[in-house]
Amino acid sequence: MILVIAEQREGVLNNASWEVVAAAQEVAQGNEDLVKVAVVGSNVGLVGEDLASASVAEVLVVDDPSLERYTADGFVDAVTQLIDAESPELVFFSHSYQTRDFAPRVATRHHRCLVTDCVGLKVDQDTIVLSRPMFQGKFLADIAMSNS
Repeated sequence: MILVIAEQREGVLNNASWEVVAAAQEVAQGNEDLVKVAVVGSNVGLVGEDLASASVAEVLVVDDPSLERYTADGFVDAVTQLIDAESPELVFFSHSYQTRDFAPRVATRHHRCLVTDCVGLKVDQDTIVLSRPMFQGKFLADIAMSNS
């Protein structure tokens, strides 16, 4: 299962979240049962309803008053608990300053690699190949992840 962490601010969905949902759907190769989307924050029910229009297995809403204002510690704890509960194989985040703030700590807590700044992906048989700019965008590097 692939878990997408959608980003919102003050109850408004960040448009980059849709790109991440599309990337997860591409990796799932059309099997919408393999993709779940989560939104984290306070009073984010409407954002969850907006995400419900995506072709995914489920939209998860982590709604807690303590998450009204973004703090890295709060989001790390909330997303870590969500990942522990859902046990996804992969977790996709949008690329933003907020995500760059908390996602590395989430990855570390789960002893997983984190590939940032991805601008493309392809599925080659059972291998996911991510593309990201290197050396100030002078070239793109293809990164294939493994579990070993």
